[in-house]
Amino acid sequence: AGSFMICVLKNRDTIVPVTVDIQLVQGSAAQNVDYDSSTIPTSVTIQPTSDRFCFDSDIIDDLKFLEGDEDFQLVLVDRLPSGVIISSDTTRIVIVDDDVMEVFFERPSYTVNEDYGVTTVCLTKGIEVATVTQFTVDTVTQDCSATSPDDYAGGTWSVTFETAENVQCITIAIVPDNDRELIECFNVILQIPAPIAGAVVPGVPFTARVCIEDIGQLV
Repeated sequence: AGSFMICVLKNRDTIVPVTVDIQLVQGSAAQNVDYDSSTIPTSVTIQPTSDRFCFDSDIIDDLKFLEGDEDFQLVLVDRLPSGVIISSDTTRIVIVDDDVMEVFFERPSYTVNEDYGVTTVCLTKGIEVATVTQFTVDTVTQDCSATSPDDYAGGTWSVTFETAENVQCITIAIVPDNDRELIECFNVILQIPAPIAGAVVPGVPFTARVCIEDIGQLV
Protein backbone atom coordinates (compact mmCIF):
# COMPACT_ATOMS: atom_id res chain seq x y z
CA ALA A 1 0.00 0.00 0.00
CA GLY A 2 1.09 3.58 -0.53
CA SER A 3 0.25 6.71 -2.46
CA PHE A 4 1.44 8.79 -5.36
CA MET A 5 1.28 12.50 -6.16
CA ILE A 6 0.15 13.91 -9.51
CA CYS A 7 0.57 17.59 -10.42
CA VAL A 8 -1.14 19.44 -13.27
CA LEU A 9 0.92 22.48 -14.34
CA LYS A 10 0.28 25.70 -16.24
CA ASN A 11 3.09 27.79 -17.65
CA ARG A 12 1.86 31.30 -16.86
CA ASP A 13 -0.37 33.37 -14.63
CA THR A 14 -3.95 33.85 -15.81
CA ILE A 15 -6.73 36.29 -15.09
CA VAL A 16 -9.24 33.59 -14.25
CA PRO A 17 -8.89 30.07 -12.82
CA VAL A 18 -8.14 27.32 -15.33
CA THR A 19 -10.13 24.09 -15.06
CA VAL A 20 -9.41 20.89 -16.94
CA ASP A 21 -11.04 17.49 -16.68
CA ILE A 22 -9.23 14.26 -15.92
CA GLN A 23 -10.19 11.05 -17.64
CA LEU A 24 -9.02 7.71 -16.26
CA VAL A 25 -7.94 5.14 -18.85
CA GLN A 26 -7.88 1.56 -17.60
CA GLY A 27 -4.69 -0.41 -18.10
CA SER A 28 -3.41 -3.61 -16.55
CA ALA A 29 -4.06 -2.19 -13.06
CA ALA A 30 -7.60 -2.85 -11.84
CA GLN A 31 -9.65 0.08 -10.61
CA ASN A 32 -10.39 -0.14 -6.86
CA VAL A 33 -8.37 -3.34 -6.66
CA ASP A 34 -4.87 -1.99 -7.35
CA TYR A 35 -5.60 1.71 -6.79
CA ASP A 36 -8.38 3.80 -5.23
CA SER A 37 -10.05 5.67 -8.08
CA SER A 38 -12.09 7.74 -5.61
CA THR A 39 -8.88 9.61 -4.73
CA ILE A 40 -8.42 10.72 -8.35
CA PRO A 41 -10.42 13.89 -9.06
CA THR A 42 -12.48 14.16 -12.23
CA SER A 43 -11.32 17.76 -12.69
CA VAL A 44 -8.78 20.17 -11.27
CA THR A 45 -8.74 23.96 -11.07
CA ILE A 46 -5.51 25.96 -11.05
CA GLN A 47 -5.88 29.40 -9.49
CA PRO A 48 -4.76 32.48 -11.49
CA THR A 49 -1.50 33.10 -9.62
CA SER A 50 -0.63 29.45 -9.09
CA ASP A 51 1.33 27.33 -11.51
CA ARG A 52 -0.01 23.93 -10.43
CA PHE A 53 -2.61 21.79 -8.73
CA CYS A 54 -1.42 18.60 -7.03
CA PHE A 55 -3.32 15.70 -5.51
CA ASP A 56 -2.44 12.44 -3.78
CA SER A 57 -3.98 9.11 -4.75
CA ASP A 58 -3.86 5.79 -2.96
CA ILE A 59 -2.38 2.45 -4.02
CA ILE A 60 -4.11 -0.68 -2.67
CA ASP A 61 -2.06 -3.63 -1.43
CA ASP A 62 -3.88 -6.59 -2.99
CA LEU A 63 -1.57 -9.29 -1.53
CA LYS A 64 -1.09 -10.82 -4.96
CA PHE A 65 2.40 -12.14 -5.50
CA LEU A 66 4.32 -12.36 -8.79
CA GLU A 67 1.72 -10.32 -10.66
CA GLY A 68 4.28 -8.03 -12.30
CA ASP A 69 4.09 -4.26 -12.71
CA GLU A 70 0.66 -2.81 -13.55
CA ASP A 71 -0.39 0.53 -15.00
CA PHE A 72 -3.17 2.95 -15.89
CA GLN A 73 -3.30 6.39 -17.51
CA LEU A 74 -4.71 9.82 -16.73
CA VAL A 75 -5.69 12.09 -19.62
CA LEU A 76 -6.27 15.86 -19.41
CA VAL A 77 -9.23 17.23 -21.37
CA ASP A 78 -10.16 20.89 -21.95
CA ARG A 79 -13.78 20.89 -20.83
CA LEU A 80 -15.28 23.91 -22.64
CA PRO A 81 -13.13 24.20 -24.83
CA SER A 82 -11.78 27.31 -23.15
CA GLY A 83 -8.76 28.07 -25.25
CA VAL A 84 -6.44 26.15 -22.96
CA ILE A 85 -3.69 24.43 -24.90
CA ILE A 86 -2.77 21.11 -23.32
CA SER A 87 0.79 20.38 -24.35
CA SER A 88 1.11 17.05 -22.58
CA ASP A 89 -2.25 15.44 -22.09
CA THR A 90 -1.42 11.91 -20.87
CA THR A 91 0.54 10.53 -17.95
CA ARG A 92 1.10 6.83 -17.23
CA ILE A 93 1.14 5.59 -13.66
CA VAL A 94 3.07 2.35 -13.09
CA ILE A 95 2.44 0.37 -9.91
CA VAL A 96 5.68 -1.50 -9.30
CA ASP A 97 5.25 -5.06 -8.02
CA ASP A 98 7.55 -4.92 -4.99
CA ASP A 99 5.96 -7.80 -3.07
CA VAL A 100 8.52 -10.39 -1.98
CA MET A 101 7.86 -14.10 -1.53
CA GLU A 102 10.18 -16.10 0.73
CA VAL A 103 10.87 -19.78 0.08
CA PHE A 104 12.75 -21.95 2.56
CA PHE A 105 13.17 -25.52 3.71
CA GLU A 106 10.43 -26.87 5.94
CA ARG A 107 13.06 -28.17 8.38
CA PRO A 108 16.76 -27.36 8.87
CA SER A 109 17.76 -31.02 9.16
CA TYR A 110 16.58 -34.50 8.24
CA THR A 111 17.70 -37.93 9.44
CA VAL A 112 17.18 -41.08 7.39
CA ASN A 113 18.01 -44.74 7.90
CA GLU A 114 20.35 -45.90 5.17
CA ASP A 115 18.16 -48.97 4.58
CA TYR A 116 15.10 -46.80 3.74
CA GLY A 117 16.57 -46.07 0.33
CA VAL A 118 15.13 -42.56 -0.04
CA THR A 119 14.63 -39.34 1.88
CA THR A 120 12.15 -36.54 1.25
CA VAL A 121 13.12 -32.88 1.66
CA CYS A 122 10.40 -30.20 1.47
CA LEU A 123 10.30 -26.50 0.61
CA THR A 124 7.59 -24.12 1.76
CA LYS A 125 6.42 -20.61 0.88
CA GLY A 126 6.79 -17.97 3.57
CA ILE A 127 3.23 -16.69 3.13
CA GLU A 128 0.38 -19.07 2.46
CA VAL A 129 -1.29 -17.08 -0.30
CA ALA A 130 -1.85 -17.84 -3.95
CA THR A 131 0.55 -16.40 -6.49
CA VAL A 132 -0.66 -14.98 -9.78
CA THR A 133 1.63 -17.30 -11.71
CA GLN A 134 3.55 -20.48 -10.93
CA PHE A 135 7.22 -20.14 -10.14
CA THR A 136 10.20 -22.48 -10.05
CA VAL A 137 13.21 -22.62 -7.73
CA ASP A 138 16.19 -24.96 -7.79
CA THR A 139 17.83 -27.19 -5.20
CA VAL A 140 21.29 -28.68 -5.42
CA THR A 141 23.08 -31.20 -3.21
CA GLN A 142 26.49 -30.61 -1.62
CA ASP A 143 28.78 -33.36 -0.36
CA CYS A 144 29.89 -33.29 3.26
CA SER A 145 30.84 -36.49 5.09
CA ALA A 146 28.34 -38.27 2.82
CA THR A 147 29.38 -38.23 -0.83
CA SER A 148 27.58 -38.82 -4.11
CA PRO A 149 27.24 -41.31 -5.73
CA ASP A 150 28.60 -43.64 -3.02
CA ASP A 151 26.21 -42.64 -0.21
CA TYR A 152 23.37 -40.86 -2.02
CA ALA A 153 22.30 -39.81 -5.52
CA GLY A 154 23.21 -36.14 -5.68
CA GLY A 155 22.11 -33.66 -8.30
CA THR A 156 19.96 -30.63 -9.04
CA TRP A 157 16.16 -30.51 -8.84
CA SER A 158 13.79 -27.86 -10.15
CA VAL A 159 10.82 -27.37 -7.85
CA THR A 160 7.69 -25.71 -9.23
CA PHE A 161 5.04 -24.14 -7.03
CA GLU A 162 1.68 -23.92 -8.75
CA THR A 163 -0.40 -20.85 -7.91
CA ALA A 164 -2.20 -22.35 -4.89
CA GLU A 165 0.57 -24.66 -3.64
CA ASN A 166 2.42 -23.85 -0.42
CA VAL A 167 4.68 -26.92 -0.03
CA GLN A 168 6.72 -28.89 -2.57
CA CYS A 169 9.06 -31.81 -1.90
CA ILE A 170 11.92 -33.59 -3.63
CA THR A 171 12.97 -37.22 -3.16
CA ILE A 172 16.65 -38.11 -2.95
CA ALA A 173 17.85 -41.70 -3.26
CA ILE A 174 20.04 -43.07 -0.47
CA VAL A 175 22.61 -45.74 -1.43
CA PRO A 176 22.86 -48.61 1.09
CA ASP A 177 26.07 -50.56 1.56
CA ASN A 178 27.50 -53.26 3.84
CA ASP A 179 30.13 -51.02 5.42
CA ARG A 180 30.01 -50.18 9.11
CA GLU A 181 29.83 -46.37 9.14
CA LEU A 182 29.18 -43.48 11.45
CA ILE A 183 26.42 -41.00 10.65
CA GLU A 184 27.22 -39.28 7.36
CA CYS A 185 25.64 -36.03 6.14
CA PHE A 186 25.17 -33.93 3.03
CA ASN A 187 23.49 -30.58 2.35
CA VAL A 188 20.63 -29.55 0.08
CA ILE A 189 20.87 -25.89 -0.94
CA LEU A 190 18.08 -23.66 -2.26
CA GLN A 191 18.88 -21.56 -5.33
CA ILE A 192 16.70 -18.81 -6.82
CA PRO A 193 16.89 -18.55 -10.65
CA ALA A 194 17.78 -15.12 -12.02
CA PRO A 195 14.41 -14.40 -13.74
CA ILE A 196 12.54 -14.36 -10.40
CA ALA A 197 15.35 -13.22 -8.08
CA GLY A 198 14.12 -10.27 -6.02
CA ALA A 199 10.48 -11.26 -6.26
CA VAL A 200 11.29 -14.65 -4.71
CA VAL A 201 14.05 -14.72 -2.10
CA PRO A 202 15.57 -17.48 0.06
CA GLY A 203 14.26 -17.51 3.61
CA VAL A 204 15.68 -19.33 6.64
CA PRO A 205 16.71 -22.08 6.48
CA PHE A 206 17.89 -21.98 2.86
CA THR A 207 20.10 -25.04 3.47
CA ALA A 208 18.84 -28.39 4.76
CA ARG A 209 21.23 -30.95 6.22
CA VAL A 210 20.46 -34.62 5.57
CA CYS A 211 22.14 -37.18 7.81
CA ILE A 212 22.24 -40.90 6.98
CA GLU A 213 22.18 -43.33 9.88
CA ASP A 214 23.61 -46.82 9.36
CA ILE A 215 21.33 -48.34 12.00
CA GLY A 216 21.91 -51.91 10.83
CA GLN A 217 25.59 -51.57 11.67
CA LEU A 218 25.18 -50.00 15.11
CA VAL A 219 26.17 -52.18 18.09
